[in-house]
Amino acid sequence: MKNLLASVLLFSLLSACKGNPETNAAGDTTNHSQSNEKMSSNASSAGSGNCASLLLFKEGAVINGHTLDADGKETQTSVTTVTKVNNVNGSEVSEVEMKTHSTMLGDKTFTGKYMCDGKMLSYDLSGMLAGLQKAGAKFETPIVQFPISVTDGETLPDANYSFTMVMGSKTLTVHCTIKNRKVVAKESVTTPAGTFEAYKITSETETQTDFGGMDEKTKAMMDAVKSKTPKISYVMWYVPNTTVVKMQIITGDKVSSTTEITAIK
Repeated sequence: MKNLLASVLLFSLLSACKGNPETNAAGDTTNHSQSNEKMSSNASSAGSGNCASLLLFKEGAVINGHTLDADGKETQTSVTTVTKVNNVNGSEVSEVEMKTHSTMLGDKTFTGKYMCDGKMLSYDLSGMLAGLQKAGAKFETPIVQFPISVTDGETLPDANYSFTMVMGSKTLTVHCTIKNRKVVAKESVTTPAGTFEAYKITSETETQTDFGGMDEKTKAMMDAVKSKTPKISYVMWYVPNTTVVKMQIITGDKVSSTTEITAIK
């Protein structure tokens, strides 16, 4: 499975499990009312605070981005539009649509949902994972939280989720964990959209895969492959009131891709 992070600019770090679910906004069968209720129940406060100042909560805002490979060649472009903002149980809920064009995957569209309670941003992964649901996957969709205001040296909580899929006579279970999320510095970062004062945040991802009924020999072989697989880590530059303006995926000790915003409208 390909890395889904290349397809996600906004809060891409929150969905760091490797995968490439095909999604389509028109075919998203997610129960949004249930998602809204769950997001609201996870809020740390009832008021919407300064949510209106956040770019993700400005209806009609458009964020353009692109992804570059290790050689600096553009492999994907994206256009993310904030399509709807409303108030649910005292918290602001924003719906976004991202359209991407990839040299390998062509044109794709998926939806996302954010919630702001004045202190925390919460991201609903349902829209991004709708393609896996259509393929028969069963999973628990986490509502991953991220503080609006961060400080240098802060450690952010881990995020994780898992899903299962039936593949022939076997059941595949994948567990994904984003860990060691740390705010390591505050610094200037430049993208085609301009220069920003941003918080630099690092993290790692860990994926565990299990086939039901796997014998010990097969399990040992998979463990051996995993031990030789380079570590995947991430660096993102987060600008409060704007968005994640740049992110790098690091495989081993080399940058394998860079995603950054190119324009804000």
